[in-house]
Amino acid sequence: MDNERAITLLTEELRALNLRTQRLEAELHALQQREALQADFVKGDRVYITNRVRRPSSWLKNWTNDTAENEKRATVTHKIRDRVWLVTDNGTKTWRAPHNLAHASNHTAIP
Repeated sequence: MDNERAITLLTEELRALNLRTQRLEAELHALQQREALQADFVKGDRVYITNRVRRPSSWLKNWTNDTAENEKRATVTHKIRDRVWLVTDNGTKTWRAPHNLAHASNHTAIP
């Protein structure tokens, strides 16, 4: 009986390790894909801002979901070191780190 229990426990542990390995491989693959998508950005590239966009304090209080989406869509104006400078579709001038941007062609939120 002890041998059967030991075999059962080892089998369950192997299954759990296999599931964890699959999750880690999927996470690694997603990270590799994201890194590949973060190719150099050049002037004129259409991009999507992937991190949170806050309402600028200078804006009026009418901030809708449509406004937020237009603040996430942008065009690259130039790049200096690790900053990519942008003009959003609403006309806001801002910058983001390259890892917070995705090319528009690789992002489904931009038509």
